[in-house]
Amino acid sequence: MDRQISVCIPRMNNDVPKSYIFKVFCNLKIGYIEHMNEIQLKGNPQFKRIIVRIKWNDSERAQHILKRFEEGNNVKIVHSMPWYWICVENRY
Repeated sequence: MDRQISVCIPRMNNDVPKSYIFKVFCNLKIGYIEHMNEIQLKGNPQFKRIIVRIKWNDSERAQHILKRFEEGNNVKIVHSMPWYWICVENRY
């Protein structure tokens, strides 16, 4: 599958390391992580936006996430039970 849909976590604490985010996405096994950006939120130095560019695979989980994005919905990715990130299709 060669869909170029990126995942956006619109708001995350600055103290979450990029390596941790990368590890969580790798553990999902939804595809190859090509690139990850951290963007400082304007006017709020405590938070950042994360953009993850993925080369999606054909797994059931990947298909579910892509379908949710196509329908205009978000996806909750649990990174440490019960904590999760709300993810949306990147439109920035």
